[in-house]
Amino acid sequence: MQFLITGGAGFIGSALIRWLIQHTEHDIINVDKLTYAGNLCALYSVEPHPRYHFEQTDICDGQMMAHILSQYRPDAVIHLAAESHVDRSIDAPAAFMQTNIIGTYTLLEAARNYYEKLTAEKKRNFVFYIFLPMKCMAMWRKITPYPRKMLRMRQVVRIPLQKPLPIIWLTLGTALMACR
Repeated sequence: MQFLITGGAGFIGSALIRWLIQHTEHDIINVDKLTYAGNLCALYSVEPHPRYHFEQTDICDGQMMAHILSQYRPDAVIHLAAESHVDRSIDAPAAFMQTNIIGTYTLLEAARNYYEKLTAEKKRNFVFYIFLPMKCMAMWRKITPYPRKMLRMRQVVRIPLQKPLPIIWLTLGTALMACR
């Protein structure tokens, strides 16, 4: 299986990628913009692995996301890319809205277009996973803009698409189980 993982240089993404390379035979395509939260050093151990591929790009770039999906032809997308530092959400909320809302929508559109071109068998097996830490957000909802943007991202994903795209919401515990 091939997984395209957005935000793979982040804390959760890099841990997931290291685990997948060490414990499965899956191919991994890591898509990360490498902002302040990205750390390729966390992926040093998997960088030379033949099943690991890295693409430095922004999920807001629809053409590039379409190209990456077409080039690698993944069986699943695991969307972990997000601006998540609470202090930065207060200081620069526009960047959070751009990545967390527009980026998620752009990625969903690229994935939907890719999905529509798949064979019937590939469609049956394709899944778009999204990780959102909803429990943690409940504590922050009244304090910072970050949880509001994450909730908005959830609403964007629920926008009716012209054609259905199989979407599964992940918590940290289910992320590893889904990849086995």
